[in-house]
Amino acid sequence: MYRFINTFIFTLFLFISASQINLNAEECEHFKIDASADLVSLYNFRGIDYGDSPAIQPYFSVEYYGFKFFIWGSQALIAREQFNNELVPFNEIDWGVKYKISTPIGDFTPGITLYYCPFENKKFFNLKGLDENGLPQGSQTMNFLFDYYLSDDIPFKFLLDYNFFNNPQNPLYMGISYLVINNENHILEPFIGVAKGTGPGGITNMYSVDENKLIFVNAGFNFTKILKITDSFNIPITSTLAIQPHTEKVWFVLKLSI
Repeated sequence: MYRFINTFIFTLFLFISASQINLNAEECEHFKIDASADLVSLYNFRGIDYGDSPAIQPYFSVEYYGFKFFIWGSQALIAREQFNNELVPFNEIDWGVKYKISTPIGDFTPGITLYYCPFENKKFFNLKGLDENGLPQGSQTMNFLFDYYLSDDIPFKFLLDYNFFNNPQNPLYMGISYLVINNENHILEPFIGVAKGTGPGGITNMYSVDENKLIFVNAGFNFTKILKITDSFNIPITSTLAIQPHTEKVWFVLKLSI
């Protein structure tokens, strides 16, 4: 597994380097660079609160012929994460690669994501897995992800996410959503998700699931209103109601995107 991760990282660097080569007109149509940032009132992910604080969340991606390398981060603005008997600001960096396969029956997008939390004070390239006791040694966990999107006419989405490296719980998450309203000014997207997976001795996993069976852990909706500032610049404002049925908790989150 350690060799696989090193190979994966090396491949990513080759991909980024290749993207800097001079491209002809046809290739330029398939080459895309994107960057954005969100300001959220709370970092809530699939019914999980991270940091109990407003956060800034930058994003960067490079795409070429269906392959996309991406980096996403979250930096809490208030120190409310308990770590080593003190409060620290929660921060996270996710990075990886995915490949979009377009077919007549929809778009299929498999990929790999690595998760790293700098506040844990572990070296970024510490890519070790579990120790002999089944506890994490390295600084990063690795997920296999799979997205499916049916079509713009039938905007149904399916997501599968499986954490398979450096996580003793190996949590599995599956979710679906549907764009009920999808126009240039408003977007309404209800969603629901299930999760399973426990670690050694029945350790409760990140989705608060303490049984090795699928349980509803996330439900709610995203509502986005597009504010047009100029003809070429918009600011999406998204309100998210997220419910964790298993723990009976509810969050209402505001997000501004640029």
